[in-house]
Amino acid sequence: MMPSRSWIWNRIVYAILDALRSTAGQPLSPGRSVDHALVRPATAADLPAIHAVYRASLRGEPQERNFARLARRFPHLCCVAVAEGRCVGYALGRVDKGLLTGQRAAFLFSIGVLASEQGRGLGRALVEYFREGARSVGLRELNLEVETENEAALSLYASLGLTILQAPRTGNPATAYMAARL
Repeated sequence: MMPSRSWIWNRIVYAILDALRSTAGQPLSPGRSVDHALVRPATAADLPAIHAVYRASLRGEPQERNFARLARRFPHLCCVAVAEGRCVGYALGRVDKGLLTGQRAAFLFSIGVLASEQGRGLGRALVEYFREGARSVGLRELNLEVETENEAALSLYASLGLTILQAPRTGNPATAYMAARL
């Protein structure tokens, strides 16, 4: 089955926008220790482990190609938490148009932490490292989409200063956008 023209057009537009907004080539922040883990920039070698955490912690379609594109184009917005030599969490994002300001903003595309590691501050550490990466490339806004039934995520994001936006709508009644200035 051939992809639709609109799907192809969307892929072309995203490829062009990603190339224009890319943060690749700028210096990366060093990793930092958090509890029992190290949070550091993600590399191409981390992608299989990131996808394994994604599949273990979230429900959704395979994202290998998207994750590889994000890590290549937006290294400042892609990080992993590593404990005892294995990836136990990740946060991946891109530069997009801000929902609050209309300016360039960090969009947290996906975040996941293994169930065995949850409740230990890794989600918070990943978002904080993500925010630092965003600031390091001059971004002043953080946006994300969250499932409204995910109370733990809503609570975490609210504690980090993000608020639920009434508009724009996500197009999915089970999700909401959240945003904060950095």
